[in-house]
Amino acid sequence: MGKLSYIFAALLITFVSCSEQKTKQIPLIEGQVANYSGVLAYLYAEEAPARALDTIEVDANGSFSVAKQSIEKPGFYYLQLEKAGRIYFFLKPSDYINFQADANHLLETCQSNNSKLLNHYWSLKKINHTFNTAFKDISTTFAQMGGQEANDSLYHALVTQKKELIKQLRDQCLKISQQANSPIIDFVMLNIKAGNQSLFSIKSDLELFVNNAEQLTNDEQIKALFTDYDQKIMQAYSLIRAEGYYQKGNKFPQLKARTNWNEALSLNKVQGHPIHIVLWSGEDLLDDSKLKQCKTLMYRYGSNGLKTIMIAYTNNKEKWLSNIKKHRLPYWHFVDTLSVQSPDLSKMGVRSLPCNFVVDSVGTIINRDIWGEELALTIRSNIEK
Repeated sequence: MGKLSYIFAALLITFVSCSEQKTKQIPLIEGQVANYSGVLAYLYAEEAPARALDTIEVDANGSFSVAKQSIEKPGFYYLQLEKAGRIYFFLKPSDYINFQADANHLLETCQSNNSKLLNHYWSLKKINHTFNTAFKDISTTFAQMGGQEANDSLYHALVTQKKELIKQLRDQCLKISQQANSPIIDFVMLNIKAGNQSLFSIKSDLELFVNNAEQLTNDEQIKALFTDYDQKIMQAYSLIRAEGYYQKGNKFPQLKARTNWNEALSLNKVQGHPIHIVLWSGEDLLDDSKLKQCKTLMYRYGSNGLKTIMIAYTNNKEKWLSNIKKHRLPYWHFVDTLSVQSPDLSKMGVRSLPCNFVVDSVGTIINRDIWGEELALTIRSNIEK
């Protein structure tokens, strides 16, 4: 009987062990962060308002794991490390991600052992962080120049630096996109660009939008996450199509803009040869070089037939009038108080301000969105006709 009890106990232990092995769960995230031990980390969905989905204990070696039940659906998430920063992820409930990082240099050291997607996503976040920091410094310097004695050499140096920074961001994003070959990475890249619409043109990315949309909406696991993606594509396509319509040879549209005395805009009344139409924010002069060129051209060719119309898109009429006086803008002035929500902007495919059109005396568009030497040459050649 004792022998049978021993065999039964051994079988029971074996059965329990097998059961434990079968029920052992593979975590969603497993990793180690150097220089980060015995502290808490928090898992968040990247949405507002911020709400911690899970609290994770980090052991003395900096190791920790996140259980699969911490998330219910695919999406963008991040781990918030106390006093150390964030680690970003795109997660699906079926994922297993193992990674290593150093808490003192998260942006440089985060490495995933089995997820290329994480590495590419992390690289995009790092590039965007570096860009935003550098761009903020340039913008601050520009703002500090206001009201001070003109310094053309510093101004041109900053403009060059800004252009190089923008090109660098675009090139780096595109390189990561090509390496990753993932619709998710492309979606993140395009969102980075969408936050800088005045810096990027999405025209060359239309094919990328369309191809990504097809992949994203065909993937059952992530389809729900991108339910509004088709709408974004259609909005982008509509802007591109509208921009294409209001190009050379077409008629400049009738606009709802009016003077401060509520008079309508009529190109027949202006009688310019040619007419330079500038659309701007009216509140803050975001691009002094373009507005400076408008003034220079008007002073140079105003007596030869050039007329300049400035249409401000702002609901702050007092600020608009103040800027006209402050910067001595010698033009015909109109305002659309619907501001940047004006349907006229989307109708013409305008994605950023300032934007300009050069039209002839009857309102036929000669060219649009041209500045610098191209603008000067266009105006000069049409005056000399």
